[in-house]
Amino acid sequence: MGAAARPLWRSRAAVVVIAVAADAIAWMVATAGGVDLEVGLPGQAPREVTLVNVLVMTVLFSVLGWAARAVLDRIAKPRAAAGPRSR
Repeated sequence: MGAAARPLWRSRAAVVVIAVAADAIAWMVATAGGVDLEVGLPGQAPREVTLVNVLVMTVLFSVLGWAARAVLDRIAKPRAAAGPRSR
């Protein structure tokens, strides 16, 4: 069973899982190396960036990207099938 036979949602879900795992590993390596991961705005105390913060944001933006791609696929496929427009 090749990649072409795999449902599209499984491939995209696998990419989300890989992105989450990569960010988790990057966070763990950084904190194990003694890096203080903090974010702050001027005039406010810095806030620690936790593993949960990293994972939630990665999942959130991965799913938003997935949704944007799904919308573009719906728009672009019918137009691509129609062929180029003549002027």
